[in-house]
Amino acid sequence: MRMSTYATFESMYGRKSTIEELIALLRPFSRESVLYLCFVIGALLKMWDPDESPDSDYALLVRSIFERQRADRYCFSARNNDQEFVFHRRQVLFIAKLAVQHCSAIGLDVLRNPPGIFGTICLMANDHFHFGLTAGNNLTLGVLDRDRIARVLAEFVVVQEYGGIYAVKSTARFHRLYRLHVPALNLHPQYVDLAWLC
Repeated sequence: MRMSTYATFESMYGRKSTIEELIALLRPFSRESVLYLCFVIGALLKMWDPDESPDSDYALLVRSIFERQRADRYCFSARNNDQEFVFHRRQVLFIAKLAVQHCSAIGLDVLRNPPGIFGTICLMANDHFHFGLTAGNNLTLGVLDRDRIARVLAEFVVVQEYGGIYAVKSTARFHRLYRLHVPALNLHPQYVDLAWLC
């Protein structure tokens, strides 16, 4: 199994982008054009299948959203031993979510925009998936706080998705979620307890 990372705005420009900067860059585009492009990226790269990696489609997409210099860098990096990819499933879903929340129905068509801006949006989105969980981020040795533990567990859910579908693991996780979270959610006015209805 080859390990790879995803490219970030921080690794390119030396500073982490803010969510406000990302939204400001995304906001001028129409919601439909951003959602369409996210769909195309997911479909061309077959993001539902972690074993599939269509290299020619990846290079085509990278060259479509980045200007030549950055496109060459990311295409080379994808073929190199120290792989750094631009796209991944969570990122595309995150951009789509932001488009639904912050883009209007009337706006610029992202597909008619010159290469560069949507590439920067993709890199900025990747900045927001770092949770500071590695030793290089000044983690204190000893007991981790609840927030860090929750972030680590959230990352394991994604790792499990790519590990395959195993009913035993899913059943255990769903049972735990149901047992721990339903009592707290019962007080929420929009919560519907389906087990109680059956």
